[in-house]
Amino acid sequence: MIKTLASVVFISSFFACGIDRGPHYPNNKDFGKDPKKNDPMDVTPPAAPPSEPPQTDEPTDPPPVSSGTELLGHYGFVGYFESDTVARIVDQSGTDGVIESGGLLDPVLRGILEILTMDESNERLELITKENGLKRHSVSMPGHTANGDFLADLVGDDSKSGTQTLDWPLIGGDQTRECPTPFICVDRILWSPEVGPKFTYCFRDLETDLSHAVPYAPNTQFGPDAFAASIPDGLLVGKPFVATKHPGHVTCEEQVETRTRQTFQWRVSIGNLAAARGRGFLKKATFKPLTPDSEISIEFKPFNTGLGRWWQPRRPPFVDQMSRFNAKIKYFMNSKERAFVKITHTIQTPMLGNSSRSVDRGNYSDTFFDSVFDLMLTSLTSILFASDKTTGLQVDYSFEFCGHRAAHQNLFDHCKGR
Repeated sequence: MIKTLASVVFISSFFACGIDRGPHYPNNKDFGKDPKKNDPMDVTPPAAPPSEPPQTDEPTDPPPVSSGTELLGHYGFVGYFESDTVARIVDQSGTDGVIESGGLLDPVLRGILEILTMDESNERLELITKENGLKRHSVSMPGHTANGDFLADLVGDDSKSGTQTLDWPLIGGDQTRECPTPFICVDRILWSPEVGPKFTYCFRDLETDLSHAVPYAPNTQFGPDAFAASIPDGLLVGKPFVATKHPGHVTCEEQVETRTRQTFQWRVSIGNLAAARGRGFLKKATFKPLTPDSEISIEFKPFNTGLGRWWQPRRPPFVDQMSRFNAKIKYFMNSKERAFVKITHTIQTPMLGNSSRSVDRGNYSDTFFDSVFDLMLTSLTSILFASDKTTGLQVDYSFEFCGHRAAHQNLFDHCKGR
C-alpha cells in the first residue's frame, strides 16, 4: 500500500509568481520617500542655470530602462501534505470518473500517508522571477520534495525534485488575448529534474496551431478588484488548447520529436476565503503570518473533442501524468505584501496496478522495512480492493510563504520566526 501511495507525492507541477512594473493600485507605495509639496505662494526666483558643459566628440546616450535580465522577485516556501484531503478516483458507469471520500478505505489511506510524511522532511520551493528579454519574464521554481524522492526511488521512478521554468510572454497579439491580464500567462514550460531526463512542454491553439498562452498563476502585482473585473461572475473558462511534450530543452518553433500531444481546457475562479479564516489554515508560517485577501483557483482537465467538454478521466493517466499541470491549484494572496500566503495543489495519481511503472526491487535493499512494506501491500490490496473500482488517489499538497529571499527584501522568516 505504501507503494500504492508512492506517486501521491509526485509534484506534477509547481507554480509561479510574477512582477509587473506598472502600478495597479489606487495608492502607490512610496517606499519611504517624502515628495516635495508644491507651494503656490513661493515666489523665490529660480537659481541661475549652470554653465554649458564642454562639448565632446562622443555621444551620450541615456542608460537603458532595463537590462532585460533583472531579478524581479525571490520568495521561499515550505510544503506539506494535507492527509485529511485524501479522496479516491472511482471508475463507475458513465464517461467520467468520480471523486469519492468518506468510505471505509479513506481512513486507511490517510493513515498510510501520515506515516510516510510524519517526519519533518525537506519540502521546499523557491519562486524566482527574472526578466528574460524586455518582452518576456522567466519564472524559475527550484523545488525539493524529500518525501517524493524517497518514494520515487522505491518504485524506480525519476526524481520529483528539480527546477521548472515558465516562459511568460508579456506582450503579444493573439497569443495572450484570451489569458486575463492579472495572470501569469505561459506558452512553454521547461522541466529539469534532479535525476532523470529533461522535457519541454509547448502550448498551442487547438484550431490554428499557433503559440498559445494559458493562465498558470495569478500575478501578485494585482489586487482583488483587478481579479474581480477580469473574471466575470467569478468564473472564466478558456477555449481548448494543445500541450505537446518534447525531450530536452527546445524552443517550441523547432521541428523536434514529440512524445505526447494532449488537449486541455482551463478554468479560473474567485474563492470566498472561507477556508483561510478557519483554524489550522497555516501550519508552517505561524510567526507573524500574512493574511490573505484574495483566493484564486486555476483548474486544468483533459478536453474531449467528441463530447465538446472537459472531463475527469476514469482511470490513468490523469492530468498530472499527462502534463506539468495539476487538476487544481488554489492561490491565497496578500495584495499589500504582493505575495502568495499559501498555494495548494490538488494532485491526482494512479493506484497500484494502474501505474505505467512496476516496482523494481533492485532499487532498495532487502531489509525488515521491505518485508513489512510487502506485507502491508499484499494484505491491504487483497482485502480492500477486491471489489473496489478505485483507480486513483487525490490529495492536496500545500506550500506556505516563509519569506522574501532577495537581498533587498525583508529577510524575516515567517516559518522560523527570525
